[in-house]
Formats: sequence, C-alpha cells, structure tokens
Amino acid sequence: MSTPNILELPALREDNPRDFLAALGLFRLFDSLWPDLETRLAWSESKALPYLQLSSPPLTSSWAKDILAHLLKLRQGETNPFGLGKIEALPTDLFRSLLTSTLQNDPFLLRFYLSLAGQLSYEGGGRRSEFLIESANRSVLNGIDSLLANQKKPIDFEKDLMGTNSKEIVNNTSRWHPDEYQSAAYAAGDPKDNKHRDFVSLNILALFGLAFYPVLDGATRRATCGFRRMPRQDAQYSWPIWNVPLKPDEVASLLLSPLVHDANSSRQSTRAHGVRQIWRTRKFLKDQNDYFATAEPVF
Repeated sequence: MSTPNILELPALREDNPRDFLAALGLFRLFDSLWPDLETRLAWSESKALPYLQLSSPPLTSSWAKDILAHLLKLRQGETNPFGLGKIEALPTDLFRSLLTSTLQNDPFLLRFYLSLAGQLSYEGGGRRSEFLIESANRSVLNGIDSLLANQKKPIDFEKDLMGTNSKEIVNNTSRWHPDEYQSAAYAAGDPKDNKHRDFVSLNILALFGLAFYPVLDGATRRATCGFRRMPRQDAQYSWPIWNVPLKPDEVASLLLSPLVHDANSSRQSTRAHGVRQIWRTRKFLKDQNDYFATAEPVF
C-alpha cells in the first residue's frame, strides 16, 4: 500500500483479459467481505495498473490471509462451492436449492452462485456462455478446489497481486490468459510439453469477476454481456479502463455500456464518459480448444 487508503495491484495488466477479470473478482470480494470500506476500483494512468481505493477505517495488514481463511471456511462448509465439479454439467435445480437456502445470507456466495448459474446451457441444449471454457478433462472449479486444498503451499493472494511470488504450473484454468495458447510455429519444441506458469490466485479471482457479467436469454440465443458477435467472425470481448475510482454498481453499469462494445466508439465519446482506453480480445478455436487472443487497444 502506497498510502493508507490505496491498495495498488502491480501484477495485473490492463491489456490482459484474465488480469482484468481478476481485478473485478478482488473488487467483488472486498465489497462482499468488508462493505464498511466502501471499496472503489480504478486504473492508474501513469502506472497502467489497477488499484482499490478504501475509505476509513484503513485496511488491515492481514487482508490476504483473511480472504484465504474465508474461502477455506466456505470449502469446509456443508456445501463446498468449489467442489461442484464441471460447471457445464451442473443441473439448474441445484442452483435453485443453493440460492434459496441459508447460504444466500453470504453476499459473496450469492453473487458467486448467480455467476456460475449464468454459465449453464439451456436445459435440453443451447449454446453455453462465452466465458465458459471446459472440456472432458478440464474443470475450472476442480482447479480452484485443488489450489485451496494444498496445505503445503497455501495461496498467497498478496504476493500474487504484488507480483512478488513465484509462478507455478497451473491446471484446469479458464484459459482467459492469452499466454496459455502456444503456437507450434513459434515454439522450439512441442507446445504441449511447455507447461503454463502463473500466479495461481489470479485465476481464482478471475472466476469471481464473472459476477459482473450476467448471461441473458435472447429471442434466438443466449448472450453473455461484454461480448459482441459478428457473422463469420470470432466472438469479441471488450473492457474499459477508467481513472476515476468507481463503486461496484457504477462499474457494473460501465462494463455493460454499449459505448464499450460499439465498433465505432470514438476516443472523444469514451473520454467524455471517463474511459481513457478500451481493450478488445477475441475468443478463438484452435486444435479443438478455445483460447483468448492477445488484446488490442481500440485507440
């Protein structure tokens, strides 16, 4: 912390879709666990990194350990929210029971279950949400559960977010990090032998960030807010970067603004709304697997 009420997050890049989702996930956790802090999120223009602005009282030095303790407590509860298996295989009636149970008194769990429920396909068919990337041997929730279960090397959210931790081999990720796609054309060996290393907690936080992106049923298909589809083109995910610290509801409104996703948005119009840059990536299929491409600035 550079000041008592500012928590900078130097490990997160504004041009990385996984990092942006991780910033949102941490933001949602702070808002759920410590509402009295009145947390706001913004991006530093000079340093190109996100930060949380907190009101009094100042954040305690144990915040990262407190987050881990909360997640471990949830994992050890009557219903482990990270032990549900593959998201795409979960029945809708499971979420109905979870959301109507006493667990809904936990503001974090309420938003977490709602964000997972939005990733489900229609009963009897239908396209899944754009964010969901799972397969026969890939389960995002299993990956999180394994990380939380590792008592030999507990997750250190603070070191990961500060970029001072060592990067570890990660499995069962969401593949939202563009570096997870390794083309054989640019590799000295077989890409499958090159294991992706990362700050492990960032993939957990990124999943929590989905709480800002509802999935809506349209007349002909299901649509994930934040994405834009064009005929015969890959789906595009766009996100804004803003400098003024915003509350959660304000961030949710900005993320879903047509201004962010319009192909014809101008620098002048976005600046007028407090947005200094828009980043855009595409979700593409390669070798029967989905990945996210390196993002490009709109301006």
